[in-house]
Amino acid sequence: AIDVRLAENGELEIAGPYVGGYLGDPDPAPGERRWLKTGDIFVRRPSGHYEIVDRVKDVYKNTRGQTVSPAAVERRLADVPGVRRAFLVGDGRDHNALLIVPETGDPVLNGLSAEGRQEYVAAIVAEVNREVSPVERVVAFTLLERDFDPEKGELTPKGTFRRKAVLASFAEPIDGLFDAGTVVGPR
Repeated sequence: AIDVRLAENGELEIAGPYVGGYLGDPDPAPGERRWLKTGDIFVRRPSGHYEIVDRVKDVYKNTRGQTVSPAAVERRLADVPGVRRAFLVGDGRDHNALLIVPETGDPVLNGLSAEGRQEYVAAIVAEVNREVSPVERVVAFTLLERDFDPEKGELTPKGTFRRKAVLASFAEPIDGLFDAGTVVGPR
């Protein structure tokens, strides 16, 4: 049988007779079990099942030392009309902010002025803020002029974010979000 547990940070750890360790890991002391860290963040649902929510390497801490899982927010925006992609930032910052790539061809955005698009996205972000924990709430956002580009190393071939590359490519708008961004909720 394989045993599972969640570490304090939500990382899934497994142990059992078929679970090995990483090369160079010390052997457990006699009578102790080897718990292998999976690198994945999970939550346990009321049903008892585990649900993967993020990768440990994608989780960051804000200035208060609180752990934030960007995927928890980004997933909530994945199927929203008018939003092509959303990328949460806030590592080492006092609040979270979103980079949003609008889906310009979506009918929900047709005919809206730039101000109308901002208002539409602000309403969506406010709704997301009601669904996430206080530490995950978004305080500011910006609508990007271009999508994240695999040619620039910002996306993997399967379309997932290369977070360091996105942070580097969009450093200027990100810094602006933490100076005087569009505030959508209390800090």
